[in-house]
Amino acid sequence: LPDGLVLGAMLKREDPRDVLVNRWNSPLTQLPDGARIGTGSPRRRVLMNTLCPQATVLPIRGNVDTRLRKGQGEDYDGVVLAAAGLIRLGLTEHIAEYLSPQRFVPPPGQGVLTVEIRGDDYRMQDMLRIVEHTSTR
Repeated sequence: LPDGLVLGAMLKREDPRDVLVNRWNSPLTQLPDGARIGTGSPRRRVLMNTLCPQATVLPIRGNVDTRLRKGQGEDYDGVVLAAAGLIRLGLTEHIAEYLSPQRFVPPPGQGVLTVEIRGDDYRMQDMLRIVEHTSTR
């Protein structure tokens, strides 16, 4: 962190897994040949190419809503996203499959939200104690 800033709070970690969303509501193993799956992550691209070679993995950009919309559009048949984002936004009905973390390894810290504050802001540090989740930290 830059000088003068601290992690004021670390919230409880949400589900760290990645999820597959697609127009067929199919699990990874049942995607049709040539299914066009979007991801903005090099890690997810490598894992998709390894675990689902029948799919075509394409780059995708945008926030969660944009990626969900694109994933059902003309250029994509689905997307791979972090479960935490869909859970926090109340969009879990779109999830076709929660990908196994033993096979589709999530990155360290996925699902964690932190609050960065000025180190000398003791009032804010006190206020953030109610959302601090020490087990996550």
